[in-house]
Amino acid sequence: MLRYARRVCAAGAGNAGRCCATRGKDSAPKLALAKVANGFHDPVGVTAANDGSGRIFVVERAGRVRVVDKNGKVLPEPFIDLTNFNPLGSDV
Repeated sequence: MLRYARRVCAAGAGNAGRCCATRGKDSAPKLALAKVANGFHDPVGVTAANDGSGRIFVVERAGRVRVVDKNGKVLPEPFIDLTNFNPLGSDV
């Protein structure tokens, strides 16, 4: 989990304060999280764009991938919407 958090934090380095992963005196990882955005419907995954844009992609269980820009704003249109192909539909 720490490796994943470091990858997300490093990719969003221009967005200071979003999260921080460090090691304490006893070498145990310490992790702090901060809410970046809200309004998601059952989010199940998150990853950074890793393209220097500072964007974050949030996967919703129903089949949508939403984009959070470097300022923490959720874009109105999803990156991709697969709810029509999800056997559970958009009402998951």
